[in-house]
Amino acid sequence: MITNIQALRAFASINVVLFHIIGTSQSYSQDVGLLGYLKGWGENSVDIFFVISGFVMLHIQMIQRRSPFDFFKNRILRIVPIYWLLTLFVIFLYLFFLSIFREMNITPVWAISSLFFTSSVFTNQLPIVYIGWTLEWEMFFYLIFSIGLFFNKLRLQVAFVVVSLTCFSFLTKSYIVLEFLFGMLVAYSHKKAILSKRQGLLMFFFGLFTLLLSLLPSVVSLELSRVLLWGIPSYFIVYGLLSCAQIRGRFFTYLGDASYSIYLVQMLTIPAFYKFSSKILGGWNGDILALLCLFLSVTFGCLVYSLVEKPVTVKFKKVFHS
Repeated sequence: MITNIQALRAFASINVVLFHIIGTSQSYSQDVGLLGYLKGWGENSVDIFFVISGFVMLHIQMIQRRSPFDFFKNRILRIVPIYWLLTLFVIFLYLFFLSIFREMNITPVWAISSLFFTSSVFTNQLPIVYIGWTLEWEMFFYLIFSIGLFFNKLRLQVAFVVVSLTCFSFLTKSYIVLEFLFGMLVAYSHKKAILSKRQGLLMFFFGLFTLLLSLLPSVVSLELSRVLLWGIPSYFIVYGLLSCAQIRGRFFTYLGDASYSIYLVQMLTIPAFYKFSSKILGGWNGDILALLCLFLSVTFGCLVYSLVEKPVTVKFKKVFHS
């Protein structure tokens, strides 16, 4: 296990939760103060996740070749169970506790397309679990990657994915899918030339520095594509961390494992927290409330991982691998 990548997963999930907390705090008139400087920046976690995903998929395939069916089945077993449970839970709340939702109108088409990662195609809107829009891109990448595995040689597999995603990105102007290719480039580069620990550390700090540059108003005003603003820095961060000394400690590994649950359950924890705080904690400092919400969201995400995601995933894997 590459613990640095697990730690990066943990950072990305926590960072994107903070991003949504900052936005939600404003909608409940409990605006953050100092943390407001980070407004919008945490969205780069999606780009980090996409680069990591591209790296992991090719890295594993280079180590242990899998058939298209096995690859796609493993991805479904990893992504679908907890996502479907959360989506169905939200639908249940909508049907029986409609008053807790501000604005939502769940139709059968929206429900089905959300469950099958196609809401952007069939409804032209975010899925019911709104942060699932990133998973729709992930599943699209997995589909293309699995089709590429029908070729016998690794070079042809990679070439198919590269050509397919590149053509798709330029035809649809969905350039964010190129970040999966950045991750695949990391996997290929790391296999061909492993950097020294010093080189890896320098590359990591260069990526981190360029990522932090996007906080500057002068850089934001350039309105660069997120692929340039966050995707390329994410490439250097992931590549650099692979060669750096690996972080030790179960804490970061655990948070990395729980990052998927942390990422998903924020859609429940953040609005629930602010509905409560706006009525009970109205006089509290906005930054303190935001950090409290962050702590509770991460904690709840960890609980969901340990008590729901992990056992459910293990159960499904036993059933479908038996």
